Amino acid sequence: PPPRPDYSPRTCGTAFSASAASPPPSAVRDALLFDCEIADCCLLPRTFWVPAGGKPRCALESMAADVFARHVPAGCAYDPARSGAEWWVQVRPSPEGIGRYAVLAGGKGGHEKYGITFHWDKDEELRNMAGMFVHPHL
Repeated sequence: PPPRPDYSPRTCGTAFSASAASPPPSAVRDALLFDCEIADCCLLPRTFWVPAGGKPRCALESMAADVFARHVPAGCAYDPARSGAEWWVQVRPSPEGIGRYAVLAGGKGGHEKYGITFHWDKDEELRNMAGMFVHPHL
């Protein structure tokens, strides 16, 4: 039988992940942060879509396409016209007044002290309209 999609959650090392002892090159970090700043603009959609097999338009889209590829192995049967990866960003101040986004601290949302704590992602529009919590899935 053909391979099946892998629905298991997992983490993996990438060129973008690093330990404190080995941070990513500043050029890579700065490019990612710049992409985040652009994607988090209030004039753009809240979420983005990279279609299966589509050409990523930025580093963030490339990462989303990589996640899709890790979950959908070569030879797996799927509909490319209806498949891909949704992605989004949230730019928040750095915790405890340190880091690049510390200048944004002082707001009233509570994130300026702790950043984004443990949570699960969900369809915010559906939650607002119908009170339903539906998380992203493959």
